[in-house]
Amino acid sequence: MPNQKVFGNSFRLLADGELIKGRLYGAANLELNQIIVDSGTFGVGKASFLNLRGALTTPLTDALYIGAEASYQRAYQGTWLNRYAGQAYYLGPTFLWQINDKFTLNGTWAYQVGGNAKISPGRALGIDIFPRHNARLKLAYAF
Repeated sequence: MPNQKVFGNSFRLLADGELIKGRLYGAANLELNQIIVDSGTFGVGKASFLNLRGALTTPLTDALYIGAEASYQRAYQGTWLNRYAGQAYYLGPTFLWQINDKFTLNGTWAYQVGGNAKISPGRALGIDIFPRHNARLKLAYAF
């Protein structure tokens, strides 16, 4: 739509730490995403998403780490978690590669293993709201 405006916001609380010295690392993330869509003709739509993620990682070599991530996501109508719309559960692998002293590459791929949506109770996994797959890839440079 030519006149559509989308506004978004994200609040994140991130924690990570070394669980077993040099062998096991953990992370926990809590995230609130807010979206407002003004389509002009059809009015304003508001949604929010609450995401809780946890991950465990272990080194394979000094430069390569692998792990697993689990996440729980909830969708709501309204920008402040007003009315429940659906939920999803994801599981998948993670990796981090320290390419050299300046570059790192990390990523995750998660597959939806459960969920539902209030707007389509007969459809499996709530895929009207949530994607079946989630993937993230990040190349970072330290200077």
